[in-house]
Amino acid sequence: MPTRAFRRLAWTMVAGTYALMVLGGMTKAYGAGLACPDWPLCYGKLIPQLDFLVFLEWFHRLVALVVGVLALVTTAAALRLPGDRSPWVRGCLVSLGILPVQAVFGGLTVFTNLNAVVDASHLALGTAFFATWVVLAVSASMSEPSRRQLTVRFVTVPLVAAVATYVTMILGSYMKAAGGGLACPDWPLCRGQLVPLEGGLVLAQFVHRLAALVAGLAVFYTAYFMFRRARGVPTLTVPAGIASGLLVIQVLLGGVAVLQALPPPVTVAHLAVAAALVGTLVALTTAAYRLSAAGSVTGAVEPAPGAGAPGPRPLRAVLLDYLLLMKPRILLLILAGGLAAMWLAERGLPPLGLTAFTMLGLLLSGGGANAVNMWYDRDIDAVMARTRRRPLPAGRLQPGQALVFGILAAVAGVLVLAVAVNLLAAALALAGFLYYVLVYTMWLKRTTAQNIVIGGACGALAPLVGWAAVTGTVGAAALVLFLVVFLWTPPHFWALALYRNEDYRRAGVPMLPVVRGESHTKWQILAYALLVVPASLLLYLTGIVGPAYLWVALVLGVWFVSGCVALLRERLPSQVWARRVFRWSIVYLAALFAAMVADVRP
Repeated sequence: MPTRAFRRLAWTMVAGTYALMVLGGMTKAYGAGLACPDWPLCYGKLIPQLDFLVFLEWFHRLVALVVGVLALVTTAAALRLPGDRSPWVRGCLVSLGILPVQAVFGGLTVFTNLNAVVDASHLALGTAFFATWVVLAVSASMSEPSRRQLTVRFVTVPLVAAVATYVTMILGSYMKAAGGGLACPDWPLCRGQLVPLEGGLVLAQFVHRLAALVAGLAVFYTAYFMFRRARGVPTLTVPAGIASGLLVIQVLLGGVAVLQALPPPVTVAHLAVAAALVGTLVALTTAAYRLSAAGSVTGAVEPAPGAGAPGPRPLRAVLLDYLLLMKPRILLLILAGGLAAMWLAERGLPPLGLTAFTMLGLLLSGGGANAVNMWYDRDIDAVMARTRRRPLPAGRLQPGQALVFGILAAVAGVLVLAVAVNLLAAALALAGFLYYVLVYTMWLKRTTAQNIVIGGACGALAPLVGWAAVTGTVGAAALVLFLVVFLWTPPHFWALALYRNEDYRRAGVPMLPVVRGESHTKWQILAYALLVVPASLLLYLTGIVGPAYLWVALVLGVWFVSGCVALLRERLPSQVWARRVFRWSIVYLAALFAAMVADVRP
């Protein structure tokens, strides 16, 4: 087993190589590829006079030098590993074999004035170097191969997806270096055609998009395969889910890049996500190989598809459980916020078709986020009285089913928004999904008492999605709605946490009442309530609602704050006002949305 020092060095190589690739993308996107006309020096100097473009190219070369030195250091560490060090030494030597060839192609890009073939070859070698270190880092971080019997498909399926994504990435690099980035100025069609008949750069652009379609299907099939066949193996299902999410982001970035005429930040992000997707698929392939019996999958037996699954149940009961995974009561508030924002943006009833697609996209993306949240929190849900009857802790659905459903629902929701609404609305919905799952659920919820405060941005994104669906932008009124929901979230959930305090304590979730106590939580609830009321009045200053809304918002605010004051005076074991404030908060927000819609100015 490799030492901790070697594992850290290997992961540092992964991070350093990834940063180097992103820097290379920045150098090309901003037109700094020839900012230093010589090589390996820059204007004949180790440290030239730096402007922005020269700095980009010079810094890219500096990071390449650091990564090369670090590769030598890591190889030296591999040679000193105890026991059988040959696999790690061989991997390091492979990377060292790629390194000088990569450096030569880096010089050739300068000497050939950024020749498209040389430029694409430079990226291809860099990506291969990156993938080599991903294999080493993942292998070094895993324990000895398990006895779990897996078929060869567990390795070949993600490997095919990784190769397809790698080829698509290199084709894209060639196409852009050759000047074909805008050969098809529309998206997803090419010059209004499904299959353009022109050659040259148009053909190069079309082939890149066709390869992206094939790679996308391979990635989605990989996720489907892993979720179906590797249930209960998060080492395989989690990277498969991450790859699906990265693919959706990559598709959206590709569309935005074309429609906005290749802005450098979007172009760089497009490359960065592509590299992350390749790395994730390579990591998944490596993990599948390592998890197979003794690292050899030939002749192994695949587990039965239905092994361990609960017995058949009525379809109606199954569908109801999938609906419960989406947390329908929370979804109603999300949809209400999105619809209110659409109504305000349109200054009246928005088009029915646009409304239907936006609501569907929000429902699927928000419901998918809630389902993944239930998948991740199933351990703490099982010990909390409020949640132990949910489909997963009650055993009515399997964890893998919830994860697959959540990811597919979210992907479908984002795609609905991207195709039927607009890319900004889709990007905001995707940001909400990723923030709720990765930042709130997997990080904040179990680590800090401020989890609800920071995580409140998730639900607050729904009004931004609604506004963007109508206008294609994010206006001042939409930001006010975001602020209102953001400030409303802490008193709403902390009131719940007060009368469910023992639940959270047993589950080990550091909610504010558990960490700071009852009195501090009540003061915090009052403080946020006092903030949300003036925030709601700001909407009147935007000129989008009339004075009737102003008075209704003021009355609702006084009513809500009065409940928080009464809660402050209540003492355990009584929790009457904690329950009331929780329920009042829901009524308050719903009534506020209704007042906006009723008094919108045409």
